[in-house]
Amino acid sequence: MSEEKQEEGFFSQIKNQIIAGVGITLTAVGTMFVDTVKEFVGIEDDEPTQTEQVVSPAEQNQSVNVSGPVINLTIPEQKPSTTTIIREVPAEPAKKDTVVVEPPAPPSAKDRLLNRRKSNN
Repeated sequence: MSEEKQEEGFFSQIKNQIIAGVGITLTAVGTMFVDTVKEFVGIEDDEPTQTEQVVSPAEQNQSVNVSGPVINLTIPEQKPSTTTIIREVPAEPAKKDTVVVEPPAPPSAKDRLLNRRKSNN
């Protein structure tokens, strides 16, 4: 047993590859021999029958339209440009009596963290 375990290695792999190659060669030679004997005796395997398909002339002349869709663009005539005059009108001043109060913004995460630290101390 110990001799078999020591033999495992490079030469063992080469020996296994040679044995496998000889086995494949013998199988191929045996198959060729059996085919030759069958041919000599006259009991060959039946070859599959070949079928011919008749194609009608309509199917022979097929054409494919590869061009894309046709896009027609209609560009309207441009009218001569007209001169446009723009005047600046001053905006009405805001009433001084009204005061606009904005709602307070929600506190950010940083502000909440700082408030929490202050309350813990």
